[in-house]
Amino acid sequence: MRRFALLASFLGLSVLAQAGCEKKATFAAVEGVIKINGQPESGLLIQFLPDHKQDTRGPRSTGESGEEGKFTLTADSGETGAVVGFHKVVVEDTRRKQAMQGQVPSPDDSRVPERFTQLKDTPIVVEVKPSTPIVIELTRP
Repeated sequence: MRRFALLASFLGLSVLAQAGCEKKATFAAVEGVIKINGQPESGLLIQFLPDHKQDTRGPRSTGESGEEGKFTLTADSGETGAVVGFHKVVVEDTRRKQAMQGQVPSPDDSRVPERFTQLKDTPIVVEVKPSTPIVIELTRP
């Protein structure tokens, strides 16, 4: 019984030690510009999703482009910016034409090519670092 009590105490201390060592996400303010075919674009929803394959953990950050394609990000947890590290970027057109009821929306109804709108397909990966502006360039045929 005494061995069990010692083992339970040791395991409890191990869990507490690990909890105390858990790494807290570091955030950096993010300012950037988004362009399509070299032209700044407003009205685009930009989402930065931490890239777990590159060991970046934390909440998603989002922002909408305004005049001259400029955007800032806010994390879902309320922090300004995004977690420092690598992120996959997904972009949606907030001005996309809505399909009529019963119709399937056409990819041509959006300024953003379909591959940039899906997490599994987006080729955009950016690194968030403190004090480093981000330029996102999309190409549309």
